[in-house]
Amino acid sequence: MYWTSAGDTPYIAKGSMDGSDWDKLITEDLIYPSGLFLDQTTERLYWADPKKGRIASSNCDGTDIQDVPCEVGAAQNLVVFEDKLIWTELNTSSVLMVNKFTGKGLKTLVKMMKQPRGLYIAHPVLYKPEERPCRSDNPVCSDLCLLSQTTPGTEPSYRCACPVGKNLAINQTVCEDSHNSPFLMVGHIDEIIKVDLNYIGKIPYKTFAVPSAKKIVALDFDPVRDAAVYSDMTRGVIGARKLFTRSVPREEVIVDHIAGDVESVVVDWVAGNLMWTDSTKGSIEVARLNGSFHVALSESLDGTPTALAIYPKNGMLFYSTIGDNAGISQCDMSLSGCLPIISVVKDCRGIAVDADRLYWTDQELKHIGTANLDGSDPKILITGLESPTSLAVHGDVLFWLDSATDILHKYSLSEGKALWNALTGWDSMTGLSLVDWQKYTTVQNGCSVKNGGCSHLCLARGAHGRACKCPEGLSLNEDEATCQDTTEETLECSVEEMLCDKVRCVELSKLCDDRLDCEDGMDEKNCERPHTCSSEEFACTHNNRDICIPFSWVCDGDKDCDNATEEANCDKSCSTDEFTCVNKDCVPNDVVCDELIDCGDGSDETNCPTIPDLMPEDLCSKYGMFLCESGTCIESSNLCDKKPDCEDGDDEDWFRCGGQVCGEDDFLCSDGFCIEQRYRCDGERDCNDNSDEDPVLCINVTTTTLAPPPEFCSSDMFRCESGHCIPWTSMCDGAEDCPNGSDEGGLCESACVDSSCNHVCMPTPTGSLCRCHEGFTMLSDNVTCIDQDECAVSVPLCSQMCVNTEGSFSCRCAEGYSLTSDNRGCKAMGRSWCAEGNSLTSDNRGCKVMGRSWCAEGKGLTSDNRGCKAMGRSWCAEGNRLTSNNRGCKAMGGSWWSMWSQMCVHTDGFFFCRCGEGNRLTSNNRGCKAMESRPTILLGRLHEIVNLTENGHSMQEVITDIKGEVTSLDINVHTGDIYWTNSLGRVLMFTKKTIAGKYQRLVVSHASSVAYDWLTGNVYITDVKRMVVCSRNLIWCRIILHLSEEKQRGVTLHPPKGLMFWIDGYLSVRKSWMNGENMEHVLNSGLSRPVALAIDYVQNRLYVIDNFQGTLEFCDFSGENRQTYKVLKQPFSVDVFEDWVYVTDTHFRALMRVHKNGVLKPESCTGAYINVLRLKLCTRYANLKALEAQAQSLEAQAQALKAQALAVEAQALAVEAQAQALEAQAQALEALSMAVEAQALAVEAQSGS
Repeated sequence: MYWTSAGDTPYIAKGSMDGSDWDKLITEDLIYPSGLFLDQTTERLYWADPKKGRIASSNCDGTDIQDVPCEVGAAQNLVVFEDKLIWTELNTSSVLMVNKFTGKGLKTLVKMMKQPRGLYIAHPVLYKPEERPCRSDNPVCSDLCLLSQTTPGTEPSYRCACPVGKNLAINQTVCEDSHNSPFLMVGHIDEIIKVDLNYIGKIPYKTFAVPSAKKIVALDFDPVRDAAVYSDMTRGVIGARKLFTRSVPREEVIVDHIAGDVESVVVDWVAGNLMWTDSTKGSIEVARLNGSFHVALSESLDGTPTALAIYPKNGMLFYSTIGDNAGISQCDMSLSGCLPIISVVKDCRGIAVDADRLYWTDQELKHIGTANLDGSDPKILITGLESPTSLAVHGDVLFWLDSATDILHKYSLSEGKALWNALTGWDSMTGLSLVDWQKYTTVQNGCSVKNGGCSHLCLARGAHGRACKCPEGLSLNEDEATCQDTTEETLECSVEEMLCDKVRCVELSKLCDDRLDCEDGMDEKNCERPHTCSSEEFACTHNNRDICIPFSWVCDGDKDCDNATEEANCDKSCSTDEFTCVNKDCVPNDVVCDELIDCGDGSDETNCPTIPDLMPEDLCSKYGMFLCESGTCIESSNLCDKKPDCEDGDDEDWFRCGGQVCGEDDFLCSDGFCIEQRYRCDGERDCNDNSDEDPVLCINVTTTTLAPPPEFCSSDMFRCESGHCIPWTSMCDGAEDCPNGSDEGGLCESACVDSSCNHVCMPTPTGSLCRCHEGFTMLSDNVTCIDQDECAVSVPLCSQMCVNTEGSFSCRCAEGYSLTSDNRGCKAMGRSWCAEGNSLTSDNRGCKVMGRSWCAEGKGLTSDNRGCKAMGRSWCAEGNRLTSNNRGCKAMGGSWWSMWSQMCVHTDGFFFCRCGEGNRLTSNNRGCKAMESRPTILLGRLHEIVNLTENGHSMQEVITDIKGEVTSLDINVHTGDIYWTNSLGRVLMFTKKTIAGKYQRLVVSHASSVAYDWLTGNVYITDVKRMVVCSRNLIWCRIILHLSEEKQRGVTLHPPKGLMFWIDGYLSVRKSWMNGENMEHVLNSGLSRPVALAIDYVQNRLYVIDNFQGTLEFCDFSGENRQTYKVLKQPFSVDVFEDWVYVTDTHFRALMRVHKNGVLKPESCTGAYINVLRLKLCTRYANLKALEAQAQSLEAQAQALKAQALAVEAQALAVEAQAQALEAQAQALEALSMAVEAQALAVEAQSGS
């Protein structure tokens, strides 16, 4: 954490968030550092100093201090966002904004604001959630968790801390109530007010009711029992009330039947005695803290006693009297050795002792005085009071009550001045007592050990002595420690009384009431309690005797019976006026949901109702303001005022404003925006499109205006002899650009013939001049070029992070930001901002895919990715495209960001498109269109479901009067059965046989989405933390997945592949088999609020709608090849058919469609607002028919192949048979040949014979 300190030695400091390890970062050149802001993206610390008229920044370690180059008055507070610096200006009562790097673009955001001081900027990107140990949704500490500094690469560190009044337990994570914090007790009629002294951040008081009290006057504290001891002047009693219990308020009477007014009571916690004043007797009385052994220390004082104070450490007692001998006296605690020490007192009503000083109030003299304990060095501290009464002193602070003001006052003793009031608004506050636990530490005096050896009362005398006292009827023995009975005659009591201590009578009703009324305890001995208690009493045992206690004592947190039987089986419930915390503590109902944690576990501030936010358009219209595309509101008077006020400048839209016209002192940029005329041609880009630095424009400026030429020309300009500047490219080009023609002639023709330039040789009339390519700088030899580190310049070129490359640089943004259209600035991503992988178009109104050229045909990006240039020889022939370096060409192949809608076949130097079964090519031979009938769109509209034709021209109601809004729907296209979920968390089914309003209903915990499996007829449902699958009629169901996140939604099925996809929580998309197995993440980053999914069954794409970012993106089924583009404002549902993605948008209340090739031109399908929530394309299952037809085709092809195989086999058999026939013929011929040969031999033989 960082902070400023103003004063004699102003500084800016840095420390750990747990308050440790802090040090001063900046101590010089400061007068009154006030505003402080940490720009986390650049890791720079900004501060304002109104007395120096300065805004400056430094690194987080205090180094590299730089002033923001702008005129600053009395800047008070500031914030930094993106490239903007915004601050409050006290002198002009305004809020101003400039560019944080250049100090340009000064703009007044708010005027005439009365003393603008506090300033805060809210955007999610500034406060991204991180995995830290102190996250509120996963607390590691019971009360306060403080982050600590860590070294890089180590785990985040933290330390648990406790608020005032609590201490850390041994485990160092849980805070336990502590009784060690000092507090004040104030008497108020029938209650005691406890006022914390060291409180921070919460109400400093708590009240403790004393229901039986009538008028509490005097107070002190008994540290042994943690009880307040008080006098009730109306009832004539001294009682006690425990403070640190959860018990029902119950009074314990210590002394009763007091005839006079008790204006002061004090507790001697060392000896266990109670002392008080009795105005009727004019005496000071003493008794044990339980009321026994009552003794009057002095029957007659020189005046009526009014106030008491003791100092046990020295065994001293102080008392005041009023009357003729009014004053303050000092005695030992036995009231012997008294000496008057303060005589200048008229009507003292309060005495306090602290740090060896005595303090008193005087109602008549209307002041507060002080003196040493012996009365020396008397002083009057405070005068002019009205009616001061009780007082108390704690350290440096004096507290007192004044009966005329009803205020608990505070006064600083060291500074000698009054402080803010400690407590106000309570009338009739009387007694005041300080409870300081440090003073109750062990005190050694004559009574601190074993009651000083006294059998009854021990009263301290000085620091070490003591005096033993005996109650009435007893006398002190010679050992001056024990008491003996001196009564010779027995007192006679009435029939309704009993003899007590042989010297007094007590009522029989006090016999065996489990309370000592006799000092010797005789009234509670040998008691036999009745075996039954009344209906208003609870029976138990105490000290092994049967007793009855009031039911009000049961479950009050106090032990009244043996083994605390009355506290067993208690639910510890709070009263009707109290809220029960999760940890069973009770707090008043009026502190619940007050944005302050009163329960130790914070449960009083959970589940608190919130005020519903207005939609931006409602909010703007309510106050007569204009709604920007970014969702912010601006004053309507700022529309078309030639200065952009919306983040994207849409308040100055060319068409809205009827063509932008700038003022006389302004320059009109090519993109339609205005800048101040003085920024034109100043060498720096001020227009988004850099048109203010157009070389042709700037030449005209220098040659046609009467302004004198600049003193210097920029590095990319040539200085003419006239002093004017022209671009180097205009040198020696055959055209005179300088006013006197000094850019032509001379050595222009021969200057670069034998150049030794390392990069580029520029001919000039006076010879050659070496120049470096952009991104390089020239060495001192004026020949050699080396890389220029653009990231090291004093004025940053990049808004956040700069990466130097050879000859160039690139800008990067922190997470949650996106590069602006100039690729230098960073802008927080919001609804109006382009998604990851996209950037704004040059008009700041559209989005384009980053990394691809948006130049016209025949032109390509320049090397700096900022301009367009003719591609010349590098232009590729049809069917080819540029390589990544924009210099070569290669055959075009498949691209995810396709020009085709279903399938692309790549050939050498060209491609052609094909469509899936059931689809055919469109006329452009790139798109695909279903050959079946046109689709019907099923829409869920609040409380009805309708059919809509593809063109939106015809709408027909299907189901009406639906309870709850439709949140998802699906359909069985074969039967027409419709399934939907509603905002009540129910799943419903509509069939052709359904009677109106009598839908089949499935009761689940809270269903959020439904999907129908057209192959099996099963219905899939997301329900809180589980995935449920049911039969077609919703009768039989089974849980197939138990999930960790509660917000499951958007279930979508791919039955042919056996896959299902759904949105898990708010930040991820998951998939699994349709039986619930093999679950894995598809997308788990880059999402803000995904609300719907759709599947392209032909291209195997998964489409995702993000309602918060206003984006549509798609990826393959493994989450790869992910692409995103902005669609509308608040997309809510999505489906895919042919070449189109259909999207409902709750902002525009319409059904839109976007082409699948990424063309950012959403088309309205309806032409009217229809309050669309959910949609489903009923003919998307034509893909099923296509798949079935493809399967049938494959089957027929297989059959044909089988038949072909049989034909070939038959042909083979025929050939074999033919071969056998030929062989038989050959054998027959051979036999014939042998027969002929035999016949020839026979003829030969016959001839020979």
